[in-house]
Amino acid sequence: FISRKGRPFKAFLVLTDKRDVGFEFEKREPKPKGERKPKTTAPKVDFTGKQSVGACPKCGGKIFETETSYICERSQADRTPCKFKLSKTILGRDISKEQAQKLLTMGKTDLLEGFISKRGRPFSAYLKLEDDGKVGFEFPEKTARV
Repeated sequence: FISRKGRPFKAFLVLTDKRDVGFEFEKREPKPKGERKPKTTAPKVDFTGKQSVGACPKCGGKIFETETSYICERSQADRTPCKFKLSKTILGRDISKEQAQKLLTMGKTDLLEGFISKRGRPFSAYLKLEDDGKVGFEFPEKTARV
């Protein structure tokens, strides 16, 4: 069978007392504690010799550029790591270092063109820092048609 989310699963079809059709799932035994997979952590990033892009809006730490994103130096902490991360590619549009710096210092980028929506349509928007430190979109005012 295939679930609503598109994942396959195994079950038996059963007829209930009310003559409804239902699923009956196989019983699964939980794995003993010793057999569970250990949590894997992402490899630590070395920021030595790298130049900071700006200050973290969540914790005030320094933001550094990696291959795929701009992350906070405190994201590498063992206890309570900072969760701020700005991907270098958002909806198909590359975010330059200059725009990332502008976002971190001014709270908003220039109008960026070339984002691709989930429906495949191109659009333009500003990237904006929200109050909680997350990055969101701000759309330009539409001009009235005459």
